[in-house]
Amino acid sequence: MNKFTRILIVYVAKKQIFIGVFTIWFYA
Repeated sequence: MNKFTRILIVYVAKKQIFIGVFTIWFYA
């Protein structure tokens, strides 16, 4: 369960970073 939670956190973090970068690039 701990390993799954860690993978899920990493996946969400990468997704948030990608959305943030895309948003900054889109509005730049």
